[in-house]
Amino acid sequence: MSVQAGPRSVVVGVDGSSCSVHAAAWAADIAEARRVPLVLVLCLEESRYLAHHDDKLVETVLTQPDRLAAVRIFRSSVADLRRRHPILDIETRLLPGFPGTALVEASSSASLVVVGGDRSAAGRFLVGSTVRQVAGSAACPVAVWRQSRRHVHAKRMPVIVGVDGTPAGDNAIAHAFEYAAMTGAPLQAVHTWRGGDAGTEEARMSETLAAWTEKYPDVAVSRILRQGNPGTVLAELAQHARLVVIGSHAHNKLMDTVLGSTGQRLVHIAPCPILICRRQPRSCHTDCAPLSPMR
Repeated sequence: MSVQAGPRSVVVGVDGSSCSVHAAAWAADIAEARRVPLVLVLCLEESRYLAHHDDKLVETVLTQPDRLAAVRIFRSSVADLRRRHPILDIETRLLPGFPGTALVEASSSASLVVVGGDRSAAGRFLVGSTVRQVAGSAACPVAVWRQSRRHVHAKRMPVIVGVDGTPAGDNAIAHAFEYAAMTGAPLQAVHTWRGGDAGTEEARMSETLAAWTEKYPDVAVSRILRQGNPGTVLAELAQHARLVVIGSHAHNKLMDTVLGSTGQRLVHIAPCPILICRRQPRSCHTDCAPLSPMR
């Protein structure tokens, strides 16, 4: 079976863990609000692979009962989502191989890919490799789901977006405003710098945000300007956020935030989802139907 997703779909990787089940529920809310299909992907890895047990990495043999159990959980999750979202078009893909490869392939026609993130030490190692592969190669934005749903459904918690004046940063701003509008959440635009005049930086930030505040007049926007490392500042603010949105591409300083030590910290310890936007992906906010409020 091909992993190819329908145009504009929201794609989510599901592995049977509670984290991935919650990630699928969040992805379903977004797909329904955007009025696009949801594609759930389950990859049954090779017979020997690394897994984590008691917070340790061990080589594991994927037995036939393991495969059957994973499929049962997957199908149960799909059935539950169809009950919760009766009008949502939900597609499934059961594939051999590794999830990172399948999700990258699916991203070629998707508007969003969602990857679950396990917060145990061993889970961070395994998920980190998948996140690096998908975030580095996907043709659309990638969301790294965290285990806590408390942040996602707390209406007073803001959507946070890193503003750096680059094309990838501008794309992150677009997705941040879209999500804030869907959820009714306030938006905090964050800009950091290491030198220069604060007044000049504030003026640049206001100019960058002007078109988006005009397009989304109902989104409450506040601005945070700080001197320092962007990853450190975003990691601090993420503790009280609903979603953190960042832009990244090969020559963007925020790419170092995503793939460097500070960025790994942000992706792995943030209690809320992290949305990573590439420079010029096909973006749902430009060609999808009008958005509906998320539940």
